[in-house]
Amino acid sequence: MVLARLAEVEGLDTGVGLRMLRGDGQRYQGLLRQFIELHGDDALDMWQSVECEDLPGLACQAHSLKGASGTLGAIRIQSLAGALEKAARRGDEAGQCTLLLAQLDEQLQALVDALQGILVTPDPVAIPSSSSEDLTSILLQLRGYLEEVKPHIPDAWIDEGKRDPLDGEIGIVGFEIPFNRHFYTFTPPRPLEEIDADLKACTDRIKRMIEALSA
Repeated sequence: MVLARLAEVEGLDTGVGLRMLRGDGQRYQGLLRQFIELHGDDALDMWQSVECEDLPGLACQAHSLKGASGTLGAIRIQSLAGALEKAARRGDEAGQCTLLLAQLDEQLQALVDALQGILVTPDPVAIPSSSSEDLTSILLQLRGYLEEVKPHIPDAWIDEGKRDPLDGEIGIVGFEIPFNRHFYTFTPPRPLEEIDADLKACTDRIKRMIEALSA
């Protein structure tokens, strides 16, 4: 059983994650796969923030990882990410951020490797006899999605040489495509000074309206 194997992963408390999802094991596994895709490379992004001395950005990255890992029961990652967030907000006293990030990087990579070994290669017993037909249908849908993707990424393609060893079909069973990572473009917020000026102007207008009503 996949859940039994997950329970043996060091630093992962499956009981916490399952309680958050009211015992929904399938959804829990799906969120773990999503965690791999969305947060598996977080340490690389954090190292870039450290190199650029972007401590506010590092604190935000650590906060995001802390929340995601805590929800899934990745208690070691949650603890280290929380400590890193605090260190970044304090101003990296005595190089604490570098030390904590090194530990977090090691733990995160170990967790991702363990999860990939369990989730990316499904248990053969769990695959129904009709899986070949299902995968063919999914592949046709994927090709349809690809036609929608090509206008945005002209060199997008499907590697038909990669076949799952369990059924011989194109593609790896259980793999998820992180569309947000590939198509989402981050737009930074406006400067705080500009936002404050807009809020002050709005407040002034409200005051004038109230004064006009009271006159």
